Amino acid sequence: MLTAMITTARNLETLLPLSVKFVGRNPDPRSLASGLINHDGKWSWWLPVGAPALSNYPKGTWTEVKVGMIQTSPNVWLPTSVRVAELVDRCMSARAVEPSSGNIPLFTHSKREIRGLIQSILNSASSELDRTRRSAQTIESLQRWLPRKIAQDAGGDPAAASIISDRYRSLAHPMTYYGSLSIPKAIRIHSRATEQFDKHGHGACPEDISHLSVGDPNTPSDEAVFALIRELAFELESAETSAERQAGMVRQTSALLAFSLGLRGSGVLPSSKAIDQQTGFCLVADKDRLNAHAKRLVWVPPIARLQIAHYEDHLRLLKRSLGINANRQIDELEAASPSSLPLFRVHSSDRIESTPLKLVLKWSKKFSWPGASNAGRHWLRSKLSSECSAETLGAFFGHWQVGTEPWQSSSALDPLAYRADLGRCLNAVLTKVGWKALPCTGCAA
Repeated sequence: MLTAMITTARNLETLLPLSVKFVGRNPDPRSLASGLINHDGKWSWWLPVGAPALSNYPKGTWTEVKVGMIQTSPNVWLPTSVRVAELVDRCMSARAVEPSSGNIPLFTHSKREIRGLIQSILNSASSELDRTRRSAQTIESLQRWLPRKIAQDAGGDPAAASIISDRYRSLAHPMTYYGSLSIPKAIRIHSRATEQFDKHGHGACPEDISHLSVGDPNTPSDEAVFALIRELAFELESAETSAERQAGMVRQTSALLAFSLGLRGSGVLPSSKAIDQQTGFCLVADKDRLNAHAKRLVWVPPIARLQIAHYEDHLRLLKRSLGINANRQIDELEAASPSSLPLFRVHSSDRIESTPLKLVLKWSKKFSWPGASNAGRHWLRSKLSSECSAETLGAFFGHWQVGTEPWQSSSALDPLAYRADLGRCLNAVLTKVGWKALPCTGCAA
């Protein structure tokens, strides 16, 4: 029990009722109850997962996946450590358990007995160490080790820690609403965190489980994102009129920036004037625009900066095909907010209509896009999890609490290290799924 608590972060109440199950080569995850699973001769945990508190997705239940969204599981598959596997094999042998034995309780002692035995081990171990804190001698301290290790290690993520361990920290709570992990990725994170204590006994995961994810169910799949990219590119390439070209460029630019900057689906798109040309930094206000502390300092990746440049080139060429009144309206939009891109529809050669970003992102429904206006934020947060530090994730997505703001006078977050951390992975995850900065090829004509 002690080893199981350390390597899973689960408490006595969760682990005591578990059973041992021997399953076939590819078990059905929907009918597989939580427990210690012997799959193909290898031991793994199948445990309830931490998930955001969403009314449409009750915790612990399977839900029908929306078209284009990832399929989330209420349980996570985690290979056991070498030590757990050895202990369980010894127990099964001592109890003469056969694979055909049916439902086999994992623990046969009472909670009181097990708790007493574990506490005696902790007391014995602490007596051999000098200056051991009393809080480190408790059973509860064992359960806190794994989520703390996942969150604080290099590339750590509080959301991943909460999801994998089913233990919530207040700082991680808002992050779990944008945190999804594929089960293979969860296994890798768990393996990296536990190997200091006891490495995984194997890395195998059944095929019908490996395609599942855990955490946020509102995350678009890579296939849906790729389909959106393809549709946006086709609309832009096939545009023939000024109105069609403008619509194509507005949608392409809005979608790419929404994904690359993790936008909440509202606010404005930054123009090149909003971006520091030497550092690539830009302030984004997409939550409480009147509160300066709610602004995020983001690093704008090269692919997004190039798309902004394409859009601004397009506007200069578009003006040549529009009348005096339409040009005046565009000039007024640019003058009113020089640091943001003017988004508008062309109704005629002499009339345009300003369009808010939120409405532009909703236009993606035209392409059967299943995501909400902040779907890019969900997708990007899941991609960056474990790719950069917890501090970087918190600063980039605006997930912090009062007193932990990343850019206050007392902050220790180095902006150059923050930029370098994002620079290693942000552009790469975007291009890997297919995002490209696209110009308006027909505008010059």
